[in-house]
Amino acid sequence: MLLNLPNGSISENAFKLFLLNNSDIITLVDKTGKILFQSSSIKQKMSYQENELKGVNILELVHPDDFIMVRDTFLRALQKEGASERIEFRLRNLDGSYINLEAFGNNQLNNPEFNFFVINSRDITPLKKANEEKNQLILELCKMNKNLEKYNYITTHNMRGPLTNILAITALLETEDNKDDELIKGLRQSAELLNQTLTDLILGIELRNLDPLQSESIVLRNLVQTEINEFKEALKEAKANVLLDISDQLVLNFPKYILEFVIKALIHNAIKYRKENQAFDLRILAFENSGKLFIEVMDNGSGIEIERIKDRLFGFYQRFHKTSTGKGLSLFLAKTKLEALGCKLTVRSELEKGSTFVIEIPIY
Repeated sequence: MLLNLPNGSISENAFKLFLLNNSDIITLVDKTGKILFQSSSIKQKMSYQENELKGVNILELVHPDDFIMVRDTFLRALQKEGASERIEFRLRNLDGSYINLEAFGNNQLNNPEFNFFVINSRDITPLKKANEEKNQLILELCKMNKNLEKYNYITTHNMRGPLTNILAITALLETEDNKDDELIKGLRQSAELLNQTLTDLILGIELRNLDPLQSESIVLRNLVQTEINEFKEALKEAKANVLLDISDQLVLNFPKYILEFVIKALIHNAIKYRKENQAFDLRILAFENSGKLFIEVMDNGSGIEIERIKDRLFGFYQRFHKTSTGKGLSLFLAKTKLEALGCKLTVRSELEKGSTFVIEIPIY
């Protein structure tokens, strides 16, 4: 007999059949952890023969670093009948190596029909190895990404010096009586465009490197008012009617530099796409609803054909107005940064009737 099962309590043949057809390793131990029986699957999963470990305390085979965790789990399982918690640990093989097992127990020591503790375990060594390789690959990719960011940063800054010199030279030439005015004008325009592109790229790199977890308490009205003041001259030139509808009591905990960047980008966008021959209205409001904070930046500018370009609206370097000199980078960065923090940036708009950009921030 495999085990001393009570007569009539359970069919030993049925029990053997269960063990034979189970791909997991089934181990039966007593209350001290001494092995009473192990299923034949031990031969496929490890180097031991069936029942070779009979009489050995299973705790002696546990990896030293996992011993206390396994022992304590086993002691807790002895205190109650039935299934125990699932754990992962390493068990020593015949050749001294270790395999990774995921196991759970079932305490039947007080059951007169069985009188043993059942350990059901499966080999997760291939899964562990695959996860380790994946984590290593992630580390290598992160390292490569950091190196690439460093390269991009150095390259863009190294280009800034010569470009500044070109702009200075064209400025000097423009002050002189020069027959090549159109050529100089074209050179300056190209240099300014390249300069703006470099500025955008540097901004993108700097924003990417900032830690989004450094939140601080923000009085929202004060932050928005500060950003409005940044555009004081442009708003004055546009003869803008600015309405700020935000309570002084509205305070949130959020990465300040991200919110500053997003508000600045939306105000700048509204000014850029205002109608030249119409009074410019800019309204910024905020309110809480259903566990979320909503900030809306509304204007009565050129508007957008949402249905036509909705899939590309916040895309990288997208433009939707023929007269625009921008490249859409700030909106792309704003949406990307907000989404990384679990927030949203959406827009409602109608051509020639203005736009409303909506920032949605979960609050807890």
